[in-house]
Amino acid sequence: MVDTPLNVGSLCADPARSDTFYIGARSAIFCLSRTSSTAVLRWTTICAVGEPRVSGFADGPVQNAVLGDVRGLAFRPTATATATGTGSANDLLYFADYENHRIRRCNFGAERAVQSVETVIARGGSIECPQSLVFDRSPSTPTGSVLYVAGRGVICRLDLESSVLTVMPLDVQPEAIDCAPTGVIVFTSYNKYGVFAFDPLTRAVRRLAGAADGAMGYSDGPALKSRFAGPSELVIDATSRSIYVCDRSTHCIRQITIPHTSFLTIPDPYCSSNYEL
Repeated sequence: MVDTPLNVGSLCADPARSDTFYIGARSAIFCLSRTSSTAVLRWTTICAVGEPRVSGFADGPVQNAVLGDVRGLAFRPTATATATGTGSANDLLYFADYENHRIRRCNFGAERAVQSVETVIARGGSIECPQSLVFDRSPSTPTGSVLYVAGRGVICRLDLESSVLTVMPLDVQPEAIDCAPTGVIVFTSYNKYGVFAFDPLTRAVRRLAGAADGAMGYSDGPALKSRFAGPSELVIDATSRSIYVCDRSTHCIRQITIPHTSFLTIPDPYCSSNYEL
């Protein structure tokens, strides 16, 4: 466990360094790195960009950049580690700026330091209150070319090659999102107290976990009879066919087990709380 005084809003691993993470904390992004000696393991935190107590908007060189409310972080998956562990020149850290209603990105330079911040162009619409993002992992989509963003009552598809934004309205409010290997988007909904699957091709939405009446609570068991009190962040583990959900109000990590290889046709998922925090 790593203790930090930061009010962590989002967390993202550095693909070039297994001992480095980036943290979104209010209007700043911090770099958390591990340093070790013969007997001591330490974590150090430095402010990579922005200032936690100064909220606003400004792109440009890192020393002039001002951020709003950082809600989501994602490295573009084209980034690859090099033999020296410094990463690729193409490494880009994307983030959702909730307060400024924009998707922005950090550009890296030498020594793995953020050099500048810029707004990602989106044509064809806008994203109100973006709060989570993930890259498309479907094998039919070129790696790192499509970004999905959860906004207020919508999931948006942003093609980074053409800058075309497609806004897809939902009847539920998405909180955090992840992408299954099939290309299906899985998201939590805080106001519906459940976990849902969204197919971007058909735009069909299906509840995966949480009782259908949408009431809050706490219970394990068959996923559609389980209850959540505050589902927030989630991550898909395709290897074990599981979805791990942070249930904020119960201080638990909940596990949804999918007894099927496809996230498109899910028979009877099972929800359990196998980790308590």
